Amino acid sequence: MALGYLGYAKIDNTFLLCNSTGLNRQVNPLESRAVWGAGWYNAAAVTNYADSQQHFEGPINFELQGNATIWNICRNWLIEDRVNPKSCVISPNGIVSYSYATDGADARKGVWVSQASFNIDSNALITVALTCIALKRAETNGNTSYKTIRTSVGSPSNPMNPTTRNLNPIPGWYAAASVTWPNAPTFWSTSNLTGMVLMQSNINVNNNTQVIRGCTGDTNPVAVLQGTMSAEGSMNLWRDGGIPDPYGTPGEFTAASASVVWTLGGSLVMRVPHVLLRSDAFDVQGQNNPTTRNFGFAGIGDGTNPPFLMDAA
Repeated sequence: MALGYLGYAKIDNTFLLCNSTGLNRQVNPLESRAVWGAGWYNAAAVTNYADSQQHFEGPINFELQGNATIWNICRNWLIEDRVNPKSCVISPNGIVSYSYATDGADARKGVWVSQASFNIDSNALITVALTCIALKRAETNGNTSYKTIRTSVGSPSNPMNPTTRNLNPIPGWYAAASVTWPNAPTFWSTSNLTGMVLMQSNINVNNNTQVIRGCTGDTNPVAVLQGTMSAEGSMNLWRDGGIPDPYGTPGEFTAASASVVWTLGGSLVMRVPHVLLRSDAFDVQGQNNPTTRNFGFAGIGDGTNPPFLMDAA
């Protein structure tokens, strides 16, 4: 079955440096609850079943690259054009290849993003975890065995940062954050050494995707529909000084006046324009741990824009 390093994922003909990926069949058999009166010594809980309408679902996890093509694919797939699928090719081992290609004549083909999680940590690379859904796929075998795989099927662009340092992939420290609320301290900079410092952050975006199943006589579900979008996450902040209570005087925190902006790799921007705080933890820490303030938050749409935005690269 070959080795894991031979696996790959390709989205719109662009190869990704993946940590893990795989859209696997969701079987979900329909189990009977019919009574079988054959004595209590051999009473089976289930005696028969039928197959359900099946779909494919799983993660595409990768290290974020400062590559405009990959960034814009992720942006459009998740937010701007989320109702339309993209073509994907995934191989777990370089031998078996699964194609989830779009087809203008069949709206059930292709791959949709249902959820996305962005994780930023100063001690790690920035990662993206996409949860994807597909209704149909085609399986092919490009090679017969591990020994027949002699050449690469493709490679990501600039995997070793040959032109710009700290771009592909992007280290967490290369993420500059700006969290705004009334009378909040400014963020750390070389000219403001007592500003707030973002130590860790994550943002989870959920399209609340619905797989539509019906009594159609077809083993495939009817459609994939994107529901309402939601966004939530957390921010872990440190400061050489106090981090004031957002709800304290002199101004009360409101989503109309609070926002979060992350600038990744110097130019790639993610935004939550309207922030609702859901939690505020400011706890005593262990002896050698920095004292941080952790805010849990949710994004709110303004009636026109979604709760989470990615600016075009």
